[in-house]
Amino acid sequence: MAKRADQMVILGDVCNGLLARMYNLTHFKKPSTLNQDVEKVCKLLVKRFPDHPAELERAAGYEVFAKRAANICSELQDYYLTFIDAMQCHDATWKLLLDVSKSIVEFKFNLNPDLMTSFLNLFVAYLRLHMLVSRVEDAKLLLSAYARAYHHTHGNTEPNFLRIASYVGDAGDDVILSLRDRCSDITLCIGETLRSFLPVVGKWNDIQMLLGQRLFNVLDKEKEMAKPHKESEFRELLYLDKFHEWVLWGFLMCPAELQPDGALELLQMCLKNTFVLPVYRNELLDIDQEYDKLFDSYRHNKFRLSKHKKILKETYKGTSTIVANHFKLRAYLRIEMTSLLQLFTEFPGLLGPKIQMVWTILRLARNEVDWYIRHLHVKPHKAKDWVKPDQYEDTRVSELIGLVYEISELVRKHQGIIQRYSIKYLRVHDSQKLLPVANRFTKTSQLSTAIASLINEITSGLSSASVNDDFEAIRLNWYRVSAALNDQQSGILGKTSGELTSVMSNVIIHSRNIDKIESQLRQHASFHNLFWYRNELGDIMNKCLNGALGQPRHCVSLVAILNQAMACVHRYCPEEQKLIGEHSVSTAEKFISAIVGVVRHGVQQVLDRTFKLQLPVLPSHALADGPMPGAESLYERRRGVRDLRLVKKRLSEICESIRTNETIIVYDTEFAPREFLYEMMAKQFQFMVRHLAVPKQAAQRPSVLLNQIKSLISAYSIVDNHVNINLHDIVRDTFFNEFVDVTTGGVGQPLMDDSNERKDSSSASKKANIVTVLAQWYNRKFFSQDMSKLRINYSALRRGFVTIPSRNDSNSSGAAAEYYADMSELKALCTLIGPYGVRVFDRLLLSSIRRRFGTIKGILENNSKTLGIMHNRFTEQQFWASHVRNLKDLGPLTSAAILVGCQLNFRKLLRQALREVIADGVPFVYQTVQNMYDQYPHNTHMDKKLVELDLLAHDCGVDVAGADHSLKLALSDLKKSQQDQQLWNLLPELFGSMFTCDQWQHSQYIIETESFIRNEHCIAVTVSSLITIFRSLSVDAQQLDSRVELAIQADMERFLRCASSTMLHMMNDRGTYGSLNRSSVIVFIEQFMLSTDRLQASILEDFFPFSLIRTNYIQLSERQTAKGRMYAVQGDDEEESGNNNNNNNNSKCSRRSLRLWRHQPMPRPALALTTMTVLRSRCNWCPIN
Repeated sequence: MAKRADQMVILGDVCNGLLARMYNLTHFKKPSTLNQDVEKVCKLLVKRFPDHPAELERAAGYEVFAKRAANICSELQDYYLTFIDAMQCHDATWKLLLDVSKSIVEFKFNLNPDLMTSFLNLFVAYLRLHMLVSRVEDAKLLLSAYARAYHHTHGNTEPNFLRIASYVGDAGDDVILSLRDRCSDITLCIGETLRSFLPVVGKWNDIQMLLGQRLFNVLDKEKEMAKPHKESEFRELLYLDKFHEWVLWGFLMCPAELQPDGALELLQMCLKNTFVLPVYRNELLDIDQEYDKLFDSYRHNKFRLSKHKKILKETYKGTSTIVANHFKLRAYLRIEMTSLLQLFTEFPGLLGPKIQMVWTILRLARNEVDWYIRHLHVKPHKAKDWVKPDQYEDTRVSELIGLVYEISELVRKHQGIIQRYSIKYLRVHDSQKLLPVANRFTKTSQLSTAIASLINEITSGLSSASVNDDFEAIRLNWYRVSAALNDQQSGILGKTSGELTSVMSNVIIHSRNIDKIESQLRQHASFHNLFWYRNELGDIMNKCLNGALGQPRHCVSLVAILNQAMACVHRYCPEEQKLIGEHSVSTAEKFISAIVGVVRHGVQQVLDRTFKLQLPVLPSHALADGPMPGAESLYERRRGVRDLRLVKKRLSEICESIRTNETIIVYDTEFAPREFLYEMMAKQFQFMVRHLAVPKQAAQRPSVLLNQIKSLISAYSIVDNHVNINLHDIVRDTFFNEFVDVTTGGVGQPLMDDSNERKDSSSASKKANIVTVLAQWYNRKFFSQDMSKLRINYSALRRGFVTIPSRNDSNSSGAAAEYYADMSELKALCTLIGPYGVRVFDRLLLSSIRRRFGTIKGILENNSKTLGIMHNRFTEQQFWASHVRNLKDLGPLTSAAILVGCQLNFRKLLRQALREVIADGVPFVYQTVQNMYDQYPHNTHMDKKLVELDLLAHDCGVDVAGADHSLKLALSDLKKSQQDQQLWNLLPELFGSMFTCDQWQHSQYIIETESFIRNEHCIAVTVSSLITIFRSLSVDAQQLDSRVELAIQADMERFLRCASSTMLHMMNDRGTYGSLNRSSVIVFIEQFMLSTDRLQASILEDFFPFSLIRTNYIQLSERQTAKGRMYAVQGDDEEESGNNNNNNNNSKCSRRSLRLWRHQPMPRPALALTTMTVLRSRCNWCPIN
């Protein structure tokens, strides 16, 4: 009997290998040699199987078949040999089953569990192999085609063909009936063994029994916390799924054994546990349907199963109850496993005494997952219009899988603790208990010398065992002893060996906890069978990632279990290794991609919900209809906050799962989910920043963009708090790529020209970064066309650009200029782009300024002769009047100067914003640069030793006044010779004459914004910059000295005198210049004087006394207030009406006038009157009439 026991183990392994090979045959695809050319031959071979009739050679295509005979043999040989191996295994297995069933005394779970398991596993494997053979659809074609091709190539018939044909024929007709007839010889042994399971199955059949026993509650009994307890119950639960499987297979093949008492009850309990029975992998058997056929037809003597059909009817009616019971069991296991995981993580020393509990709960959970997957798309037999109960779709199965995986990893981590505890328990407790029992048994029983020596070897080996020992020899020896003791020829009764068997069963179980921990994990906690349900596993993954009850924290565990699929590979079918491995790797990649995709989507959801909650506080929605800020805290409006909290929770759980699984090995590939996440998050962050900063239509407001990017970084920090994705590096790299252009040069270096860069074809194909797009958008928005048409106005008082409202505001399109170019918005812009981004703006602005200065130089060249004549003779009215009309293009000059002035003012605003940002963000750096710059006077004359310091200070936002070297270098090519020097010396005369052009006839000054409606006040910056730049540029590359400051001051005074003289001459010539808006021109001249610290008010006093200027401001304010509107706005040819003002009672003076009033003494009335009289006599005009 001992030899037969060894044979059962060997044949069981062979059957499992053949099952894998036969499973591949069930998915057999016809080779190319059996194509349509030999279709009729193939049909005839299948029709006459297993005969080869004479008319076969006359069939169409037979000649082609004969030519391909050698190829057909080579392609089908492996499949044919598989059938030969299956047939031989079938014969050997059946012979062994028959011999064992006749020689064994009895199989009892508590008497010989290992022997019983080997026998029943072999019996079920035998049945499964036969079932798979019957499911090979093209088996007859495969065998006949190979046999015929073999006949052609070898000249004789393949010797095993007829036996194989008979074997396949028996399996193909009615495999269940064929197997049932064959099993009649072993039915008595099978029936007695199965009926012995009734007490165990009945004990654990009700889920309430399992709940009531509280088997998995370690803390229930304090005294037993550190001791093994209830090991017999755990052993029964470990085999419970096998009991159900053996009962269903056994009674299906041996229905005569249903006649004794308890058999039908046992069958009913097992049928209430499942709808289908696994054959192999994802091949299933509708067990309800097969038993339905059996109960309809089977009769044995006077025993008819049809009389007990109510058993099946009750089972069919209780399908919802079956589903509900399994749902409750999964919920119970989930709760208990969560508690055990926390307990064992905190106190891993408890794993030693509680390891049997761990094996049991892992196996129960694994079986429940397998049951759920198998029944997911199965409709119960005779269930008409059956609708899946709500419990069928279990969204928390992933949690059960994750808990099994985490506990398994915990066991692997602390297996040393388990081994040390088990070996000590084996040496002390089991050995001491076994020794007297073994001695007593050997003395009272008549044993052979071989059996007695094996028992003595087992007992002696336990006392000196160590952790590093291999206990497989002890287990095999006891397996053989158990087989010998249960042999009918041994003469030993089962009751006699019962005590020894009970003790040795514990020894065998405890020994496996020393050297077979990994094997135990594969046996009880492996999800390798889920590989064959990859689609269903994908659905579980989707539910896991979208779960709201903690499922997402187990998502990576679903990836890790794919490596367990390699347990499906059998050494008798090694060709599956590569196929299963590659599919596992590809599935793992899909799952990880799905996980990081959900993280990406979660970050997007957090961002969207955050934007939605921030919407009421945005300036653009301040007056819009909708909930007020803070309304989201109200109970009826908490949904938005609650949804945001749930999204953040789900995101945190997924990231925590990624953190706890740093690397995952699947087949030959090592995955690092964190690297997947980092790569995706880096790309997504850059995409999101571009998406926020560069929308399809208008650019985003800088302040809104800054808040959105802060919210984006905050959303990413949720991920970074759990998984170290180096958020700092992601933000830094993204900002460097999107807000830095290295072609502009480094901070503190001269601004590099980008003309060569644009000529580079490779650079032209490169996508422009955000700062370049923003700079281009600002240039198009503000400076590409006449700003007066866009109603964009620069206001020094408002520290930015504003949009002047018109009479048809409701029809105007586009966002207001102050949304993008006031100081708060520019500070937000500088916070984003930094000094490097400001250099990009600077380069684009300087490029445009250089082109317009070229236009001014052309106008200067065209008028150089006339200006040379008028030089120093502007005070002579007749001379001035006779030559000023010869000046050309003063209108384009004014327009170009306005645009240049707006651009220069924008540069100034941008530097001011940068200064405030740097001073707030890195005050130490800013103060260091500022203090360094203050150590020497303004480097207007471009001392080479100080240029780099000036550039550094300029890039830090320090006001460098006339030391703006970037602007000077950009315009240096406009002054290359002495002729150019002489030409630029005429600037004061040219701009002093510009008031004679038509544009100044309609100029209008706005008191409220202290600006001109067409930005004429910006010309003051243009003139002062031109004078400063071209006086400080050297022609002969010689170093200038500090005397350049005196030259600049002299030119500015000359411009002031020329402009004042022009104004006075035009005031005297009312016939020609009667429509001139004199008030606005006086304001412009006064503003030019105030725009630079190089001029004193006394110079202007000679032409326009302060009392006149102040009175001019007062009259402007009164007129504009009287018109009934805050801004005096009118078009070139439209007359404004005053219907929109609500404050007509209070006259307003500009802040500049108030400032002048504070610092200047009030003029005496007599002096004011004398001044106005003098003006009337000179120019016959006074603003006060």
